[in-house]
Amino acid sequence: MKIVAVSNLFNEADILPAILANLEYQGVDEIFTTDSMSTDGTRALVKGCPIPNTMIDAPGPYHHQEKMMNLVATMGREAGADWILPFDGDEFWDSALHPTIRETLEGCDVPVIAATCYQYFDTTRREPEPKPYPKVCFKPLGGFHLAMGSHWVHMDWYTGPTATGHLNVREVQFRGFDHFKWKVHQRNDAFPPEVPGGSGAHVRKWAAMSDEELEAEWDAMNARATEYDPIPVRLPEWKP
Repeated sequence: MKIVAVSNLFNEADILPAILANLEYQGVDEIFTTDSMSTDGTRALVKGCPIPNTMIDAPGPYHHQEKMMNLVATMGREAGADWILPFDGDEFWDSALHPTIRETLEGCDVPVIAATCYQYFDTTRREPEPKPYPKVCFKPLGGFHLAMGSHWVHMDWYTGPTATGHLNVREVQFRGFDHFKWKVHQRNDAFPPEVPGGSGAHVRKWAAMSDEELEAEWDAMNARATEYDPIPVRLPEWKP
């Protein structure tokens, strides 16, 4: 069985070594990713990781995430993937059933798994409830199309149920206030012109705020009730 992880990355060097180490532990065999012209060493980290990998450039001022993810997922299928695992550069995937994802996929007879996603405030504290949308891991048999955000996959040959309760995704989206402010503006600037104005409403709202308003928003986010559920990693301090 071959597990291929796919992603598109941009400036995730502070967290990426831990993400890649986790993918290796989980049993990923190969990585295909795009790079939106990172400037922080992201490319070198991917190239130097022990998992065989292919990275292609995604130049341009806008971030066509859906297009890029389908491109690398197709590359994974052509490389012989039995399972495609789409990950973001700030997501730790793991199994809810076994020590590794590989063991879980070996025993799964449903071709689409909806992974439960949790938002973390650091590597120990997460929101008590899962995020409203899962992320998918799937068998790339026949035609398929990954939806925006990899929350769903549309398949020509399968319209049956998805497996749930098998995999978890632990997202450390913001690594401190400075990173929150940087990422808000970076994401807002990267929306392609054709993306509807209602898409990414929370990012657009934050991007319109002053630094003082953003700091108040950050403080409010971090004042929410959390659940202690540590990810077994240590991350360096984020630096712009």
